[in-house]
Amino acid sequence: MKSLPTAYLIALLLLHFGAGDACVFGQGMPVASHGVRVKLKADQPGGRSPGSIASATCDMRLNQRKVALHFQASTFEHIEDSRIESDSIIEAIVLSTSGTIQVYPTQATDRTNLSDGLTSASLSMGAAGSGTAAIKLNIGMADLYPVAGKHCATVVMTVTAN
Repeated sequence: MKSLPTAYLIALLLLHFGAGDACVFGQGMPVASHGVRVKLKADQPGGRSPGSIASATCDMRLNQRKVALHFQASTFEHIEDSRIESDSIIEAIVLSTSGTIQVYPTQATDRTNLSDGLTSASLSMGAAGSGTAAIKLNIGMADLYPVAGKHCATVVMTVTAN
């Protein structure tokens, strides 16, 4: 079986704590190649959501292929003072499937842990068969009382197919 190139989707997550808390989830470019199409899009208009959790949907279409999705999130860094970091939590949940596609696991969660030196959180999901699947990706800040201001985290989705 021919292996397809690995592709990356990068989203920048910006959280603003203080007056009018909001979250902005940028979206990456769709990946399409030889029977595989993956697109990550923010769930809220303009990527903006109220509060401290952002979400996006990863839409995937396969035609007799196998795909590995890997999501990696950084810690949140304060925009005005990079010495201020906060832990992030990332979660992926399979919302729906159609056709013969199988996605596994159906739910995964990870978090950073600055106190133990763990500065990235990562999840992996696999899919095989033909059909479509929708995966909800949530990312948020683990701190209950973050420092006021804007905080930024980066989410990278790697797609590997064969």
